[in-house]
Amino acid sequence: MVLPAPAAHDEAAPHEASWLHRLKLSLRLSKAAILLHVDHARPERLGELVRSLAEVDPRVDVAADVRTVATAPEGSLLVLLPTSDDAAWLNLERPMFARRGLKVVLFCDRETSTALKHGAPDFFDWISQHQDCPPGPVAHAVLGLRAALAAEAPVVWAGSGGPEDVERAWSAFSAAFPGQTLRWLSPTQDYAAFVTDVQSAAADAWVACRPRAAAHLRRFRWALAEAGRRSHALVVTDSLPCPGYWPVHDRMMPFLDARRLLEEAGSAHAGAVAALTGLEPEAVELARALLRHGVGEDHLVELLVGAEDPGATLAAEACLKDWFRIGKVSWAEAAERMTSLPLLRLRGNDGEVQRLRAARLQSIASRISKRVTVSHMDLGDFAASCPAPASMSNAVFRNPEAIEFAIECVLRRGAGPWLAELAALALVVGDPGAAAAWGQRALSLERNRHLPLRLWDVARHLSALGDPRGADLEIKLQRYEEMLRLMTPGERLRRAGKRLLDTPIQFFRDSEFWRLIPGTAWYLAIFFFLQSAIGDFLETLRRGGWFLLLVPLMMWLDKFKFFAWAGERWRAWRRTSPSEETARWMRGHLDYWRPSLERGDYAEAERRLRGLLNDARAKLGPEHPLYRAIHHGHALALVGLGEGERALRALGEAVALEGRLVGVDQESFAVLIPTLAEALARTGRAAQAEMLLRKLLGPDGRLPGEGELRPPPAQGGAAGLNAEAEEALSQFLAQPGTPSLSPTERVRALRLLAGALVVEGRYQEAAWLLERAREKLSTLPPEHPEQWRTLASFGRVLTLDGRGDEAEEALRCADERAESSLGKAGYLDRARILADLARLEHRLGRRCAASTARRALAFYGEVSGFDAERASTLQELAPIVEAEPVLRS
Repeated sequence: MVLPAPAAHDEAAPHEASWLHRLKLSLRLSKAAILLHVDHARPERLGELVRSLAEVDPRVDVAADVRTVATAPEGSLLVLLPTSDDAAWLNLERPMFARRGLKVVLFCDRETSTALKHGAPDFFDWISQHQDCPPGPVAHAVLGLRAALAAEAPVVWAGSGGPEDVERAWSAFSAAFPGQTLRWLSPTQDYAAFVTDVQSAAADAWVACRPRAAAHLRRFRWALAEAGRRSHALVVTDSLPCPGYWPVHDRMMPFLDARRLLEEAGSAHAGAVAALTGLEPEAVELARALLRHGVGEDHLVELLVGAEDPGATLAAEACLKDWFRIGKVSWAEAAERMTSLPLLRLRGNDGEVQRLRAARLQSIASRISKRVTVSHMDLGDFAASCPAPASMSNAVFRNPEAIEFAIECVLRRGAGPWLAELAALALVVGDPGAAAAWGQRALSLERNRHLPLRLWDVARHLSALGDPRGADLEIKLQRYEEMLRLMTPGERLRRAGKRLLDTPIQFFRDSEFWRLIPGTAWYLAIFFFLQSAIGDFLETLRRGGWFLLLVPLMMWLDKFKFFAWAGERWRAWRRTSPSEETARWMRGHLDYWRPSLERGDYAEAERRLRGLLNDARAKLGPEHPLYRAIHHGHALALVGLGEGERALRALGEAVALEGRLVGVDQESFAVLIPTLAEALARTGRAAQAEMLLRKLLGPDGRLPGEGELRPPPAQGGAAGLNAEAEEALSQFLAQPGTPSLSPTERVRALRLLAGALVVEGRYQEAAWLLERAREKLSTLPPEHPEQWRTLASFGRVLTLDGRGDEAEEALRCADERAESSLGKAGYLDRARILADLARLEHRLGRRCAASTARRALAFYGEVSGFDAERASTLQELAPIVEAEPVLRS
């Protein structure tokens, strides 16, 4: 291997260190063997040393085994990394250096230098020059800090936060930004003082924090949000997740490990290549992968010698070849700041990545505004740099892990109007200091009579915790209420009208009054608005002040069911049946929750449908068709939750009702069969499920080699149901012909029949059925859940049948279709698909298994319920995540 020689210079370049210049000068002047000694060696300077020595001899190599000198080419230049144990050998074999004409630079730490001086005195006397290696930062850490500032992103430095980490971070920071200030803040101080410290820092100064707990990191992020700071911030932690922050580390792979990995990849001069990568773990892995894929070592070294950022240079070469599926994957992962660090430095500030990141943040903002689940990691990524949108769904505040990031979003927008609400939320996440600070600020910023109602709870909670700020807040609230009592009626009216315009009128929407006189709440809002618009006419305001009494009066009347009684009289006058109005209302609720069932949000749908079912039973009766439809939906939710026995009891009642009221030959009865079969299969009754589904499918239920369907038994439907349901199922099995099914129902029935066969261990027959179901997917809408559920079942069956490559393709296709329809929300289907895919990738030795497993666990974290399934999946996938390689393919 020959290193490319940069243009030679007799004098050192202005930026070059004097110790390197003196070493090069001695080597150039020497025509024979020479020994040079570098003391206080530091691994972060090894790459710089080799890159500089390449100007003297392009064939320079690096070795840690001193016995390498016996096989090194005569007259070659060698950087040798001896240990204390090598002293005796070097002293004995010193003539070999002169005999072979070797030019050797001994790169030794202080302990090794002392051992050579005392253990190899004759060899040590031969050394022509001694140099001290000056301390310096880790190059890839410096480059990472600069890239983060270019992206206007806060930085998370991977480290424990100890004194050594702080010193190394300061060294890298000083080299990256000479002359700039880095101010360390204590997160344990009072929150108000903490925010003041952040706000008082200059715009171009950096603020840093070493959090010891999640509460410290939360406070730091809140303080940054209140100060409006998006960048020039540094967090040192190795255990707390920091979504939205730019990751930086100064870890270095031991030279021996890096050399061994590159030798295994076929490198003939692994020591030189390892040194030129800067020993960055990700860069070493990239070099290893490139060598394994046939990149020439000479070409690799040519790239590294002239590279300002070795890791990013190697990543660019990998992306150019697109061997590791980096091309498409790295763009999206770089936008999420979750890719390997060399790739992030390469593409993090790329125009395409910036466009993707802007689109990602816009998508998160849109989901925050709607009733769509947003994972806490996505919300944290958004909150690190973006303010809250104009409207935020209450669903954002239901996830305890996401509340702190939702607060951060609101703080970035300007927390003035919401300080009282934020104080209450701060208590929910366990930060009384922030709650007290925001409560006191709310009293000083806003004069509104509704404010004390929210802050009294905050003050009492602080007092219960023994926090003296609670008593102080109570005193201020008492003074505040006294001040409100002195306000003029006109001022009260204007403020009440503004508050009514700013907040939703939930009372009117939830009570009978809203249905009795629609739009009255908006008339109230318009009235208050007009009153505030002409606030100078106090006489007019005084006349309209009585209208304020209307709201508590209506609440009092609603408490005594006045509006319910008035509604009954109103419906009687209009000759409208209450059951018909109730049915319309319930049908709307059922239509609203049906998409949740299709998406797999079973826990919330089951809770809502259970309440709706009780209302339907009381107000409509079991004979009403809508009651039976709600009953079926509730049973479907129970099946999805894995509560098979409860689902069977509910389905038994539904089957009995349908059989008694409409007959077994009707479509409404046939619709129940797939759900019943799924419940039977999950409770160990796969044979009965197969019998029902094959009857339902007719000719489509025939298996390979069967001419005609086997006749079902004349009686006995499904064990475990009530007698009436058993009789109805027996009639269904005995009737001639098969019911008509929609394409959706047919695909679902084929999938469930395959699932029943899997329970019986008949994998090949199940795969054959799913192949037929797969052919019918083209008849379904692209966003229908069967598009990915059928493919996911197909992949699982292929896995069980030992067809790993085909299974991997099917599961990836299922994940892509689910993502295109559901987005990145945490639905159960995506969690299960990714978990199966991670297990399969791990079994096949795929390097992306850890990334897939991590995504699966993230989705499981967003699904309510399913604690047992989540725990077992975590136990299976945790070893896969822990074995993650540095480079994700």
